[in-house]
Amino acid sequence: MAVEIFFDLEAKRMEQTLLK
Repeated sequence: MAVEIFFDLEAKRMEQTLLK
């Protein structure tokens, strides 16, 4: 489902935000 992709993208974005 698209939910899995959405979660993956959100997780990557969160990681980048935390690194910033």
